[in-house]
Amino acid sequence: MLGHVTVMVRMTSDDLGLGAAPAVPAYHGCHDLGRRPAGAGSSGPLPAGASPQAPAIAARGFARIAWPAFAVLIVTGAWNAWAVRDELHDSYAVLFASKLVAVALSGLTAWLHARATTPAARGGFGAATAAFALLAVLLGVQLTL
Repeated sequence: MLGHVTVMVRMTSDDLGLGAAPAVPAYHGCHDLGRRPAGAGSSGPLPAGASPQAPAIAARGFARIAWPAFAVLIVTGAWNAWAVRDELHDSYAVLFASKLVAVALSGLTAWLHARATTPAARGGFGAATAAFALLAVLLGVQLTL
């Protein structure tokens, strides 16, 4: 059984290398690891007294914000693609198409993750979503160079 553990992180602007900036904390967080061990079938440590359904409730709340935000990114990305359609050629076009595929795959795997019924499927689709999203970001950065 885990005991009650509190982890605190405090970082000031000096820690971030910002020199003479005011010493206002850039991040000050506290995470309660709770009293429940992370066992088989568990979604991880929860704060003491939290409902076992808390992760699912939080995920649904996140989805209410994340899916509309993803839609906005798709629309603005399509708008951008339309704006540069005459400039797409050679390796830039291949890189651009690769980024579009990575974005589409991140959306598809996120959708599959949300509908997965087993912990293994949720973990696999969640990891795939993160990998494709990271790939899309890296390809987007490469497009700007």
